[in-house]
Amino acid sequence: MKKAGEELRRIREEKGYSVLEVSKNTRISVSVLNALEEGRIDNVDPIYLKGFIKMYCRFLGIKWEGFLKDYPMPHRENRYAPKPAQQAAPLKEPEVPRPKIQASDALSLIRPVLLRIKKRMPLILSIIASLLFALLAIRGCALVFKKLSSGVSRQKKAAALPKKSSRVESKQAPLMKTQNPPRAIEAPPPASVPVPAVKEEKPKEISLVVSAQANSFLTLRADGKLVYQRMLSKGRAESWTARERFELSVGNAGGITLEVNGKVFSALGRKGQALKNIVITHEGLKVQ
Repeated sequence: MKKAGEELRRIREEKGYSVLEVSKNTRISVSVLNALEEGRIDNVDPIYLKGFIKMYCRFLGIKWEGFLKDYPMPHRENRYAPKPAQQAAPLKEPEVPRPKIQASDALSLIRPVLLRIKKRMPLILSIIASLLFALLAIRGCALVFKKLSSGVSRQKKAAALPKKSSRVESKQAPLMKTQNPPRAIEAPPPASVPVPAVKEEKPKEISLVVSAQANSFLTLRADGKLVYQRMLSKGRAESWTARERFELSVGNAGGITLEVNGKVFSALGRKGQALKNIVITHEGLKVQ
């Protein structure tokens, strides 16, 4: 190995490099470089010796494979290698006693977390306050909307009440006509004052209602037009209006009841008796 070191020193000196320059570029200490050049490798581990020679040869521009062939490294026992007996023996890990956690240690662990929470407490409180404010605002809006909707519904009901009352009055008006209430007796006027005769106005239309107590076939014409011609079932009733007259034919005279302008006509004939040409006008009812 001394010859190899001398060869490395010779090439270094030929190329004009100092030991410090080689150490800076290869990052090998100066003491190791001097030991290599002087052949003192007793203190150098064989594992690292080959690597140092490779780095030194590359810096000097020498092919390290050929250099090691010309100057082989001496074989010597690695003093750092473990003995066979030591390799076979299993290594026991020493038992490490578990540390006991005290109250002070627990407080020291929790203290950083508490400090973080304390720093962020204003932000947390502001978030909670904003959420509560939003909930209160939503609840207030819901109450206002409920009041407005209830007010609108009351207005609608109030507006609908007169219409309903007028409908009730209109429905009750014909009922009052049908009942024919008695007229109040008026006192006669004085003899000296002439009283004009009151003419009763005839209704503009004739209303007819036919109710069936038994099945009966009807044929009805209103002002010359055929308006009904089929069986009227028991328990049913039909109504019509005409300007001048009705012409009615009945298949079962004892099973129907007529109501003309509020006046009821029943028992027109026997059960099963057929009547034709029942004429109904403003003057009344005639069977021809």
